[in-house]
Amino acid sequence: MERQLWARGNCEQAPQLEVLERHIPRLAKNETDGWREANQFRHKLFEGPRKPEPDPRVRELKKKREELARVVARLQDPDVSPGIVKELRKHVVILEREIAELVARTLCRRRLLTG
Repeated sequence: MERQLWARGNCEQAPQLEVLERHIPRLAKNETDGWREANQFRHKLFEGPRKPEPDPRVRELKKKREELARVVARLQDPDVSPGIVKELRKHVVILEREIAELVARTLCRRRLLTG
């Protein structure tokens, strides 16, 4: 033990650590009997409550808006060829239509839920 600590550069602490290891069992890093059961809820001490998952329609709407932002940013690049620009504009029209449909469905659902 002392040789290992000397190799790590902890030569002053070698005698104290050796005494501690004799008197304290190694429970922190080794799995002992019942370790899994005793620690199965340990993570809940450090985690807060889970965030509620967003509605799938809202999540899909967010993804579509992010994709539209990427396509528009690509359209504004100066080194984009005319053929790519044409295809990107078609894609923008498709994305805007899909976003409009998702917004309409989401608003209709909210109206139905609120009465």
